[in-house]
Amino acid sequence: MKSTTTTARLGLFAAVLALPLGAQNEEDVLVLEEFILSESASAEDGNLLPTSRPVNSVFDDLTILETPRSVTVLTPELMARFDIQDFSDLSKIGAGTQQQNFYGVPGTPVLRGAKGGVFFSGMQRGYQRNEMPLSFGSIEAMDIVKGPAPAHFGASQAGGYTNLIPKSPYFDKKRGSVMLEVGSWDHYRIQADVGGPTLVGDTPVAYRFSLTAQQADSYYDRIGNDFVSLYGSMKARLSDSLSLFTGAEYFNFQSNENAGWNRITQDLVDNDQYIIGEPASIISGAWGGVAVRSIAEFPGQNQVNQLLQALAIPGDIARSRIPTAQLGLMVNLNTQAGLDRIYNVDNILGGFGTNQGLIDQIAIAAYDAYVYTPAYFAAGGEVLTDSIEGSTVLSDNSDYANSENFVWFADVVSTALDETTIKGQFLVDYIKTEKLSTYGYAIDTEQLVLEAKLSAVTEFGLGESMKLTYGASARYTEAYMLQDFFAEPFARRDITQTAITPNSVILTGPQRGPDGSNFWSPTAQGGANADSELWQLSLFAFAENKWTDRFSTYTSLLGAHAPYTTAYPSEVDQVPANSPIRNKVSNEKDYFSISFSPVLALTENANLYATAQQGTSIDALQGGAIVGEGNFAENQLIEGGLKFSVLEDSLFASLAVYQWEQSAFDERTNNSEPLEGQGVELEVTWAMAPNLTVIASANNQQVERKSPLGFRSFPLTAEQIALYSGSLNSQFGPAVFDPGNGAQPANNPDLRYPGTPETQGKIFLVYGGESGFGGSLGAVLSESYWHNFDRTIKLPSSTVFTGSLFYRQPGYEVGVMIDNLTDEDYYYGADPVFAANTLLTKAPERNYKFTFTYRIQKGQSLAKICRCRRSSEIPQPLSLNPKSTRAFAPSLVRPPRSGEWKRAETRSGFSFQFSIFSPLNQLCRSSPRWAFRDAPKRPSISTSTRWTQERPF
Repeated sequence: MKSTTTTARLGLFAAVLALPLGAQNEEDVLVLEEFILSESASAEDGNLLPTSRPVNSVFDDLTILETPRSVTVLTPELMARFDIQDFSDLSKIGAGTQQQNFYGVPGTPVLRGAKGGVFFSGMQRGYQRNEMPLSFGSIEAMDIVKGPAPAHFGASQAGGYTNLIPKSPYFDKKRGSVMLEVGSWDHYRIQADVGGPTLVGDTPVAYRFSLTAQQADSYYDRIGNDFVSLYGSMKARLSDSLSLFTGAEYFNFQSNENAGWNRITQDLVDNDQYIIGEPASIISGAWGGVAVRSIAEFPGQNQVNQLLQALAIPGDIARSRIPTAQLGLMVNLNTQAGLDRIYNVDNILGGFGTNQGLIDQIAIAAYDAYVYTPAYFAAGGEVLTDSIEGSTVLSDNSDYANSENFVWFADVVSTALDETTIKGQFLVDYIKTEKLSTYGYAIDTEQLVLEAKLSAVTEFGLGESMKLTYGASARYTEAYMLQDFFAEPFARRDITQTAITPNSVILTGPQRGPDGSNFWSPTAQGGANADSELWQLSLFAFAENKWTDRFSTYTSLLGAHAPYTTAYPSEVDQVPANSPIRNKVSNEKDYFSISFSPVLALTENANLYATAQQGTSIDALQGGAIVGEGNFAENQLIEGGLKFSVLEDSLFASLAVYQWEQSAFDERTNNSEPLEGQGVELEVTWAMAPNLTVIASANNQQVERKSPLGFRSFPLTAEQIALYSGSLNSQFGPAVFDPGNGAQPANNPDLRYPGTPETQGKIFLVYGGESGFGGSLGAVLSESYWHNFDRTIKLPSSTVFTGSLFYRQPGYEVGVMIDNLTDEDYYYGADPVFAANTLLTKAPERNYKFTFTYRIQKGQSLAKICRCRRSSEIPQPLSLNPKSTRAFAPSLVRPPRSGEWKRAETRSGFSFQFSIFSPLNQLCRSSPRWAFRDAPKRPSISTSTRWTQERPF
């Protein structure tokens, strides 16, 4: 595709952004002060309470109590206790978080019934829907923000967003850990993590490296989940006014799609009864010994005898289960008369013409099977079913869904200007995906995102106080997508058979047919294929105004200019070279976003807030491509809520009521489709006792579509599935051939969105004893819900329990996690717009994970403080703020240049209070050019300290 161009741009961008790492003047005095010790303290931030760390994912450095939005805070401790390893796990915790099976690859979160966005340390990641599961190997915490991001963040999704917080280096001491995980279905995972402080020249630096690797099968047959993540990061105080945080991750994912069950009926949901059989053979040597694709797609499916679309039952099964009289009404494929009746161009539907050439491609041969006919059902015949396991799904061993992702970020912060902090943020995000499923689908995507954002923060004396943040961003997205969805006869394959038969294998995507052409779908520009470039050049500002002790406002503005070009990829063989749809299109879009949030402090510990936002989302195609103004979706949010933290901050609760609107882009119809959502959310976290915490949430939501339904799979009865499974059950298929039929189903005139429960409740108890023993027990309660817009399939209510036990000591931890403790039958909804009438996934049965973590920490105790300065200066006392949970960090100094260690006298009479910060003795000891001394724990007079030389760890 564009690998050479992409690599060159990546290299140039990284080289330019690496310039801040230039050498320092050796004579500069290195003053670490607040920077290092607050960084050391942040390594300890976050317990089970959402108030245990600040929330930077909406406005800067607010507590969750002050933040005027509905937010679920996931600390490192919470992510470990709830086993959060990808976006599908978010459904375990928080209000408004759901799970769908979008073909088995959770590339984006589902929040408030809609797609969510993804930010990484405040920068928006490249958009993807199901190209790959986003790696969690580089993150240690996250915030789940419901509703679109504030205006100054840029264009984001209406459902909400997750802000991923990267693993941060350790400034306090060297740490390391190794985690081994073994689970059900040959699940093996290892994670090694190491970090600590060091010196690069004269610059104190902290680093962190992390390796996460997994090799695993899954509950689902022929579905793997193998990946490796390599992550490294570094923080440095480059001067007394300049700091840097940078890191990168490489992620390689190897798996295949999981589309779940096909041939969906209510009997399948309620009783696990699957309709068996496979259509008469259309295998062809000219097609490489697999099915003739042209017969399984439009219009070929309607140009031959429609009995070629009906299911055939193996002879021995048919004779044992079907009465003789009814069996005589079926077509016997073991006779010449039966073959003559099936393999002809008798078009029983009419109106589509006939094509003898399609029949001529088939290698016709007799075999023992009986084909369903309309006469069979008219005589009272029944569809044959067999019981099926939830693990039996549509995938083939030769399917693949392989992806690579590289992400690099850098934050540079300068405090050189009085009363103004300047921050530069940079992001490179590169995603490449190749997927092929033999049921008839393929996609190749390549996406590159480059963004540079510069912002300044200035404080004013307006009202009681005002903090203004303002800046500019330049974002470039190059996206390339090839896709083939023109066939996709999901129902053709009988997944209960012991092996995937060639008769259900459809050549797709980059594969080639008898004429040598590939199968990338020949749609109008952008429907399946796109090659686009998008610039987003924006100016933004947000103000935090504290007008009185009790009343504050938060105002956010963004204006953007977005020029773009889009073209048809040259690789699509089925579109003529001179076709007008290959013409490049250039255009531009200007958009604006604004949000306003007043906050009223009812008491010191209770806030009432509201938020109104009008903005824009980029609702891209898969792979991040855009094709026109329809991809710029308008969004609106109105939200109000109450938050309080009481009982000495041991109980936090939030209540939110909301309404949102957004248009969603449908790549199959190239149309923007408006949606509306509304709901109420409640979240509570209560540390009932020092070792016992309860975490609970509840929500009710409704999402409606405000335009008629477009192209999609249609609901079929069991009898229709038996007669028409050879091709996709769309409005252009043999079962339904009125394109307008079903655009507004009679059972759902308001077009209420299906696919996720509208009402859910979640409750968990987490215990951690002083002895080291602990555990958790919880449940997710979901009401029954409709699976499709037509409301022909309803999924049952469920109560799914999860539990864990662990034993933790300073140097190690062992644990076991049990998911679906009571072996509940429950389901994941499929893509509700296109596939919900033909695909469904049963959730895994009870399963286990056993973990062992070994930890290493090197360094002095937390009761010591390193203090160094240049050798010409006498060490001065260190004063700490006794009211702060974070201390002011020490400074560094050089001992005499001769390298000799000398006695230094101190005349100090001071006192201070220790809290959660960690000292930096090891940093000072890591080079013979630096020295350390121990600061006293209580007031002291006239102490004397001898410098000693020690080897670095």
